[in-house]
Amino acid sequence: MKKIDEYTIHLIVLVIFLGALILLEHIFSESLESFIAALLPTILLILFYILLNRRTATFEGTVKDILETHIPDTVYIDGADAIKMEFTEAVKNADKYIMTTGGRAKIKDYLSAIEENIEKKDIEYYRILFGKKISNELREHLLKIIGKHGVYVSHTDRELSPTLLITEKMAFIGLPEPEHHEFKTCLKIPEKKIIEKMGRYIRVWYAKTNRLSSEEDLKKIETD
Repeated sequence: MKKIDEYTIHLIVLVIFLGALILLEHIFSESLESFIAALLPTILLILFYILLNRRTATFEGTVKDILETHIPDTVYIDGADAIKMEFTEAVKNADKYIMTTGGRAKIKDYLSAIEENIEKKDIEYYRILFGKKISNELREHLLKIIGKHGVYVSHTDRELSPTLLITEKMAFIGLPEPEHHEFKTCLKIPEKKIIEKMGRYIRVWYAKTNRLSSEEDLKKIETD
């Protein structure tokens, strides 16, 4: 039996919803036309949401197909728990550097693993913060390590995506989600040439954004 996709489910729910409203209108109102006119903006918003979800799903599928064709070892990771496990394992196994972007990180196991690795190894850690606000968890994480040897933190007010995580062994590219602040889909890329190019990309961002070197610098950025 063919599985019904999310787009079809949304349409079915919308049809049922509209049918119920029209039935109620027949029961409780004398003017169906005025009722529909008042309901029209809501219908348009629902349709816009469905189309946005559809376009995002199509975009993710296209990116996945292209990358898997040109980089056969690419892995598509779906689900917040899977990402948490992959990110935490990646930073634990890093021996030379950890590079990452974004200001919304909240996974405590992942952030703690970075802190432990910095204490144990002679490792470089680059963190490029995007946006006017960062998460409380990320601020607490950075307050523990900012100013230490090998820790490089910079910031820009621009809201940018996707989230990147790179070690000398693996690269992860987070895909944008329809819901704001959600992060549950990413690509895992082991290709060395891609990793090296992405590493240079993050170093360029660090060079061209505002560098933070103290707790005072960090506390100037608002938190959620």
